[in-house]
Amino acid sequence: MINQSIWRSNFRILWLSQFIAIAGLTVLVPLLPIYMASLQNLSVVEIQLWSGIAIAAPAVTTMIASPIWGKLGDKISRKWMVLRALLGLAVCLFLMALCTTPLQFVLVRLLQGLFGGVVDASSAFASAEAPAEDRGKVLGRLQSSVSAGSLVGPLMAVLQLRYRF
Repeated sequence: MINQSIWRSNFRILWLSQFIAIAGLTVLVPLLPIYMASLQNLSVVEIQLWSGIAIAAPAVTTMIASPIWGKLGDKISRKWMVLRALLGLAVCLFLMALCTTPLQFVLVRLLQGLFGGVVDASSAFASAEAPAEDRGKVLGRLQSSVSAGSLVGPLMAVLQLRYRF
């Protein structure tokens, strides 16, 4: 177990990085139909279909990859699993911007699910490193970063659409 000041610093970084990751993921939801329409000349039904598939896609590969990443985190390092998930997410967000077809976008979202798992990795790291008497409080606070990111992400998208920035 690490000392209290290092743990508090790690937790702040963990909270902020998870907040940014979740905000980055959820900003996509209101913008996705517009983005899909910009990729190809699609009908409204096709836009809805591709958007739905793209939103659901990471869940498929996350379901497969999460147990593997969890086992690897137990053997190697939970901190490295957090870094892996954040880096995987960053690379996938960058690749999403380069997509030129809905299929490419869905494939990158599948890749995101394979290398993602920010929330799971962060929770495992926090529960392993937090002082035993504070684990419930720490996990509750960490979950607040998911809620805050889920709130801020779509609001950022709406502001972007409204004010064109």
